[in-house]
Amino acid sequence: MIKSEEKTTGQVKITKEAEQEKKKQLLGKIMLKKGHSIFEFNRVTLEIKVAEQKELPYKYSLPIKTNNLAYFAEYNTQSRCEIVIKENCIYIPALNKKNVKKVLFRDYNINLSN
Repeated sequence: MIKSEEKTTGQVKITKEAEQEKKKQLLGKIMLKKGHSIFEFNRVTLEIKVAEQKELPYKYSLPIKTNNLAYFAEYNTQSRCEIVIKENCIYIPALNKKNVKKVLFRDYNINLSN
């Protein structure tokens, strides 16, 4: 709760409280190559797994026609899913876990070879 306004009128004190709205912020977009997935590396547990994704609904502002090129252009530029961001995690697009280990060693100097 945020106190946005405070006034004193005689003996009565009027306070107005407003709740702060949480807005989503776009951190970036990733275009995956064919066969790639987004992996999540937890820095605390040193665990690599496939990132959790949430499907997004499509928004169509144009009438749906199969021969409408503007419809296909709008359809292809929309985000189809959203990654659920977790604390202490790094997100890496790769083909498999072996390649994720290579990227972690190359870019973040984290050696996971067992």
